[in-house]
Amino acid sequence: MSIMSYNGSAIIAMVGKDCVAICSDLRFGVQHQTLATDFKKIFKINDECYVGLSGLGSDMQTLCDPPPNDFCVFLNSVKTSSN
Repeated sequence: MSIMSYNGSAIIAMVGKDCVAICSDLRFGVQHQTLATDFKKIFKINDECYVGLSGLGSDMQTLCDPPPNDFCVFLNSVKTSSN
C-alpha cells in the first residue's frame, strides 16, 4: 500500500458573533482499516490562531509537530499587517 493512500479527513469550522468553533475527526487509516483513533488534526499556533489540517498524515506532523518557528512568525505577521 502506498503512503499516498494515508490521507483525507473531515474538518469543519464556523464563526459566530463572539465565538469560533473548529472540529475534526480523529481517525487515521487506510480505506476501511483504522490504524489510530487519536490522530490530532487541529493545532494551536498561538492564543488567537488554530489551524485544522486534513490530508497526508506525515505532512501534518511535519508542519505542526512542533510548529516551525518561521510558520508562526508568518502567521503573526499576517495578523499584524491586517490590523
